[in-house]
Amino acid sequence: MFGWATSDPAGEDAAHQQYTFAYDEFADQIQVLYDGTVLAVAGEAGLDSSTWRQFQVDCTEGLFELYLDGALKLTYDDRLHFYGNATGDRFGFGARTAGNTNEHRVRSMVWNVTTSSNTSALAVSTEGAAPTYPTGTAFGSAVDGGGAWQLNFAVASTHGGVSYSSLGLGERFDLTGEFRSDFGTGADIFYAYFWADTEPAWQSDTNGQCAVSFDEYNDQVKLIYSGTTLASYNDATLDNGLWRDFQVSCDTGVFDVWLDGGVVITYDDSANFAARATGTLSGFAGGSGTDTNAHQVRNMVAEV
Repeated sequence: MFGWATSDPAGEDAAHQQYTFAYDEFADQIQVLYDGTVLAVAGEAGLDSSTWRQFQVDCTEGLFELYLDGALKLTYDDRLHFYGNATGDRFGFGARTAGNTNEHRVRSMVWNVTTSSNTSALAVSTEGAAPTYPTGTAFGSAVDGGGAWQLNFAVASTHGGVSYSSLGLGERFDLTGEFRSDFGTGADIFYAYFWADTEPAWQSDTNGQCAVSFDEYNDQVKLIYSGTTLASYNDATLDNGLWRDFQVSCDTGVFDVWLDGGVVITYDDSANFAARATGTLSGFAGGSGTDTNAHQVRNMVAEV
């Protein structure tokens, strides 16, 4: 069985950006593959027993569970890469033979889909009015996965984000959302940025941006202006693989930064605010250096 392929696959190991869930009687294995690469296997002899076998594949945001005849056989967690990988629109079933042969049949297929309310869209509400949804511009390694932005994968020296040029962030705003970091060796960052002159390449760019960084490499939440750290808060749990609630509030240069419902930074930059809040680009980004983590963001809301 395959899902999210960009074109019809020629085999279970075809590179069509697909997830494949294979019951392989030649290798005596149940397999999870992505884009032709085997991600996980479980040994299982007797798959070609000539009897009808029940199979089931469950997916919850990239957490895969594969069953055979009602028994769980294989679990694989790809949640921190899922929103960047699952971008195609083709799902189905396939079979093949090579030098050795078997006939393969499938029947009684049922596809149960649970709709998720999670979204990659940024909702912008002006003075309590109905929200609008501006179109963001992806840059670097970022992929719009529908349910979340995949900002980067757990690959060294990667960085990506989404930029918005029409948010109209003024003297007062509240920005909320959820981020998730993990799946690598422990670095580097997820951050939100405001009033940048150019799309950032890192949290510390000297491009006029104000950045609120959740920096798992240094185990710190930071408020940064154009490369200079203004305030910080120590937290060693930023890349625990869970969705974390964040909020940034600004009142004429007085910033409050929240993590999981609690204020972790308060900083008064009101004396410099008018001179600093001049750029037009705001958004979200994440990246890794030599050490790695994958970074995602979802359910962003800006009240301006």
